[in-house]
Amino acid sequence: MAVRSTPAVVGARHAPLSPAQFAIWLRDRMTGDPTLYREHACYELLGPFPKRFATALRAAVAAHPAFVAAVLPGLRGVPELHLDQHIVEVEHRHVTEGELADVLDHESLTGPALDGGPLTRCLLLTVTPERHVMLMVWHHLVADGMALRVLLETLRDCWDDPARLPEAGGATVCDANLAYLAAAESAAARERARAAADRLTGLALQPLPRTGAGAGASRREVIGEWDGAVDGLAEAAVAARLTVPMLLAAACRRAAGEVLGLEDFLLGCVTAGRWLPDFEAVVGCFVNTVLVPANSGLELSVREHVRSGARELAAAVARQEIPFTAVAGRLLRDVRPRPRIFPQIYLSMDTPTPLRLTGLECRRIRIPHAQAKFDVALIVEYDRGGFHGVLQYRDDVLTPATAQRFVRVFLARLRELPGALVRPSPAR
Repeated sequence: MAVRSTPAVVGARHAPLSPAQFAIWLRDRMTGDPTLYREHACYELLGPFPKRFATALRAAVAAHPAFVAAVLPGLRGVPELHLDQHIVEVEHRHVTEGELADVLDHESLTGPALDGGPLTRCLLLTVTPERHVMLMVWHHLVADGMALRVLLETLRDCWDDPARLPEAGGATVCDANLAYLAAAESAAARERARAAADRLTGLALQPLPRTGAGAGASRREVIGEWDGAVDGLAEAAVAARLTVPMLLAAACRRAAGEVLGLEDFLLGCVTAGRWLPDFEAVVGCFVNTVLVPANSGLELSVREHVRSGARELAAAVARQEIPFTAVAGRLLRDVRPRPRIFPQIYLSMDTPTPLRLTGLECRRIRIPHAQAKFDVALIVEYDRGGFHGVLQYRDDVLTPATAQRFVRVFLARLRELPGALVRPSPAR
């Protein structure tokens, strides 16, 4: 049974970092790559453009104090998240069509600074009187994908009714951190962490082979666009009583087996980490990684491989309130030979995050950057119309040719699933 808790204090303005936030803070320090955890959201805005947009954007950001926070040293130098440390202004400038791509590429990697902050930047670029581009840049420690949805919904409300400012107060990311830390330290949580680690102990895991070339620099391989839909994928998931993420995970496991030669490995899957309903509408970084025992399934039928993997994925997600660090810490105590760094292969799956503003046509702009936070990371956005993905990897693990082959095999196995899972109706 999952651990449940509610915040003892509502409106806390500072708190220690959560385990996930601390892991991001620590990796940011260790990698020496200041761009690794810089996240961005970029949308093209087409149509008559009232001047109130900048006001609406400022109000939306101010309504979520994580965006105006800073990471400051706490007791004994332990980093803490402090709210209300900055004011985020909207930087407005005019650019030409020819300048736009270079400006977006540069600005999406410029700031914010983790030391002292601010941790968020907002830019409004005017190309023509009826064409603007909104670019937000933030440190990943501040907000995750679900938090972006919350912000864009607030922006829509501020746009529709400029006189109605979002209400101040209520639960904050610091409340969430305090509640999560209290829950993680409970006896029930420790027992669940032990049980989760026990499920993974003793697996005959294989480490990824190293290429022997490169210095571990980030590389990327784009996977697909929305018009590259896999015909019948969503319908096949429904018919088989599965989910699209379960099918994506199955194709990823097969690609790992065929291309990387892995028979058994730990697949790291991202979860929303919002297992307390109090914080569904709170902006913050709550993502958690769950470890899923995975195999290539080359000796199984497609149906058997998909269903066995689906069971493991569902079981892991059901334990998403257990901090990844708690499970990893227990696994590292195992003295038997095994990879000491995990997950080496990471899978992130989510639906698109649209921006909807009355009277404007809003289009997502993707700014490609190589940001390999893990050795191999498959990041996919999907809906019924198709999917977009990118394979992020480090060049001391994969060569470009191997990365391209991984993508080809992933797509090939994904396209096979509808026919393998949905049996034709018997002839009458």
